[in-house]
Amino acid sequence: MLRRAASLHVPDGLVGAYVHGAAPTAPTSSDGPAVGRIAVLVGADADPSKAPLLRQIAQHIAGFRPTALDGAPESGALLEQPFLFNDTFTVRAALAAAAIEGTRQPRLLAFERYEVGEGIERQAIDFAAEVNAQLQRP
Repeated sequence: MLRRAASLHVPDGLVGAYVHGAAPTAPTSSDGPAVGRIAVLVGADADPSKAPLLRQIAQHIAGFRPTALDGAPESGALLEQPFLFNDTFTVRAALAAAAIEGTRQPRLLAFERYEVGEGIERQAIDFAAEVNAQLQRP
């Protein structure tokens, strides 16, 4: 069942993707769609040469669960988090460093992170109370 969907508007740029725990859907095919527990999409105004960096940023998002693209560091903003692949940089600094390589600096536009089971309400069950109730029945 599909519980949520989103679109990333990237008029002139790239969409980076990462699926955590990805395995091909067909055991004999390595080029089929991947399924996994966490999936991330990152939209950026960036040159095609920056696709590997966008994949790394998508991996970062999968692990660090940022709450917003930009904002105060204590708010969990993506651009202010220490970068997963080089924690001496923030994600913002990693994007700036990418421009030093002779191309324009990638500018993140949006991201989406999905996790299996996310948003499903779960009933809290007190197993001990349930067993005790069963023992008290006549």
